[in-house]
This record gives sequence, structure tokens and C-alpha cells, in this order.
Amino acid sequence: MPFIQVKVIENVFSDDQKQEIIRNLTDALVGIEGENMRAVTWRAGRGARLSAN
Repeated sequence: MPFIQVKVIENVFSDDQKQEIIRNLTDALVGIEGENMRAVTWRAGRGARLSAN
């Protein structure tokens, strides 16, 4: 089963924008592999802090 993991810069995107990103990535996968993939695709998203190294 596919697993989509999205990491975005913390405090840049709203919750609605993050959901839209995940939804659009899922739609892209389904567009390639077919609608049957939607039900078995796992999704995760989280914010990541940038470090100034």
C-alpha cells in the first residue's frame, strides 16, 4: 500500500493548505495507479523547523 508523507516548514501553511497538499498528492497517485489506490493509501503530514546551521 502506498504511503504519502508530507513535511512542510512549520508555521508557513495553514491546516487547510496542508490538507489540500495531501489531497492533491493523493489525487496525483490515484491518477497514475487508478481509483482503487485511494482506499489503501496512507497519508501523514507534519511541520518541520528550519535550523540556521
